[in-house]
Amino acid sequence: MDTGLLVELGELEEARRLLEQGRKIAREQGDIETVGWSHMFSTWLAYFQGEPEAALGHAQQALGIADLMRHGPAARCEVVGVAIATASSGRYGAARDRSFGHSSDLIL
Repeated sequence: MDTGLLVELGELEEARRLLEQGRKIAREQGDIETVGWSHMFSTWLAYFQGEPEAALGHAQQALGIADLMRHGPAARCEVVGVAIATASSGRYGAARDRSFGHSSDLIL
C-alpha cells in the first residue's frame, strides 16, 4: 500500500514503518535515489505528525542525496521540503534563505 494513502487514512505509524523498511532495503541494495525519495516522503510524514525537527532532518538528508546525484527535479522537491520543515519549526527567515539559496542551482 502506498505510504501517501496510509497518511491520508491516518495510519501514520504504519506509513513510518513502511518508509523505514523500504529505506533499509534500498540502502542494502545500493539504491541511493530511493533512499533520497524515502527521506522526502518521511519529511511530509513528520510534518503531518507535528515533528518539525524530524521533518527538517529528513528534508536535509533528501536534499543532500539529490545534490550528490545532481538530480534537478528531485532537488526541487527536496528544497520545498526543507523550506516547509524549517518553517514548521518557526524559523521562517531560515526557511526563506534555504529555499532561495538553492533556487539558482535548480534552474534547468
